[in-house]
Amino acid sequence: MIDYEIAILIAVLSFVYTNILTEPEMIFNSAYKWCDRVMPRWLFFPFIHCEKCNAGQIALITYIWEFWPGFYFYPLETTGHCALFVAFTIFTVYTIKQLWEKLKP
Repeated sequence: MIDYEIAILIAVLSFVYTNILTEPEMIFNSAYKWCDRVMPRWLFFPFIHCEKCNAGQIALITYIWEFWPGFYFYPLETTGHCALFVAFTIFTVYTIKQLWEKLKP
């Protein structure tokens, strides 16, 4: 079965990376501004700007890396679990974002 704790950790990591650490005077702000100027929009948005895109990509890569034999032996079941894992990760990061917006001073 899937470790949903990993999905929660991925969601927290993506949210902190794309929202908190790229705010003004934070550690990744200068890299964020530079990437915004240099990178094409279709590349900048999913990798750096959008927490849901970032979390979904990390979750997909993590799941494929961890359960790659399942895609060969049980392709339908593994694909379904992969979709649920990615969807749960995106939902979790969305929930974190909504909570952050409500609690932010």
